[in-house]
Amino acid sequence: MDIIGCLEIGSDALRVVLGYELGGEPVVVFAHESPYPGLVKEDQINLNEVSAALASFHSIADPIRKVTVNLTNVNLVLPSAGFKVFADEKSTAIVNPEAGVEKIDVTNVISLVTQQTLPAGLSRVDVIPDRFILADGSVYGNPPLGKKTTSLEVKAKVYCLPTEIRDVYNKAVSLAGYRVNKQAVSAYCAAKLIASYKDLPDTYILLDMGSRVSTLSFIGEGAPYSSLYFYQGGADLTEKIASAFGLDFDTAEKLKVKYGYDPKLISYNPDLATGNKEDGTLTHVKQADLNQVIEDYFHGYAVTLSNCLATLMKDYPGQEYASLPVLLVGGASKLAGLETFLAKILAGREVIKVVPRSIGARDPKYANLLGLLLCCKYSGSLADNQRGVAPLSRTQVKKDKGKRRPSPEDDAL
Repeated sequence: MDIIGCLEIGSDALRVVLGYELGGEPVVVFAHESPYPGLVKEDQINLNEVSAALASFHSIADPIRKVTVNLTNVNLVLPSAGFKVFADEKSTAIVNPEAGVEKIDVTNVISLVTQQTLPAGLSRVDVIPDRFILADGSVYGNPPLGKKTTSLEVKAKVYCLPTEIRDVYNKAVSLAGYRVNKQAVSAYCAAKLIASYKDLPDTYILLDMGSRVSTLSFIGEGAPYSSLYFYQGGADLTEKIASAFGLDFDTAEKLKVKYGYDPKLISYNPDLATGNKEDGTLTHVKQADLNQVIEDYFHGYAVTLSNCLATLMKDYPGQEYASLPVLLVGGASKLAGLETFLAKILAGREVIKVVPRSIGARDPKYANLLGLLLCCKYSGSLADNQRGVAPLSRTQVKKDKGKRRPSPEDDAL
């Protein structure tokens, strides 16, 4: 089984997951996050700093897990900033009708899609087939390899990002000495992971809450259609807590993660932490105090989130879309009590925290990387023949879901 290396460059951290897809689920061999505060600031990347940080992942040694990896080829999660989706369909004659559909035929028809002109300033990230159609009209969700036909048609989505965003992330990884084999936008990666969980909806609003950025995406029948983002995240809340109580950032982060928002106050109300403000005032942090700072932060967050959601869904009126559930991923989504705030902000919508179920990476900060592992399975997409393989040595090795919802209309190229 080939081990696939996947990287994600976050605002304040780098993350790597090594693993593979098995039976439609991600299997994790190794997952790790390295904090690098201020790595990406409002889409601006310090190439030298990021490249130097990425270089630390070339050689991964974990004696506890008995894993040693030399990582040279990687797959890359790209942010959904400026993400655009277009629809296209193309057909081609089969090279050898007697042999049936072969990979070369799938490559040929996908190549026709890639020849279409994109709007200025956008670059293609991937082409994702929705369905393949044979000459007799039969339809397949996956490449119909071996099926006899004289022609092959594909209906596909073209995923695009602003050229400058795609290029700067790829350049950072290239300067660090990696070869990028496959790249995918974060919204698509998260949607792939969520689609592997049969108990979760397939049409929803995805809220990816990162350290400095929150991204909203409309996912229809498991596929992203559009995304918007704004610069507010978990680290901003941590800074508010640190400032309010005179704490250092790390102490405030631990306080936030451990206690979060808990309105069920009890008579026994001990100090959670002690801090010193700039004027020398000693502060004793209790749960009620922490609750108040979190409430104040989310009052402002609510306004931005509501406006962003209204803009995202302006082309999809109607009660069905107004009541779509909101699924949460990202490191900041772990905040205890978060559903309390979002339920008020997103009235009429069910709020569901998505916690990855893969052993070794059961943290929502790894959702995009786990989804990228699933993206690497052959499906006829643009980058299927370019997998990122991480040579691995271990000293010991143990040997249509639900009711279909209406699809939103695709934009046309």
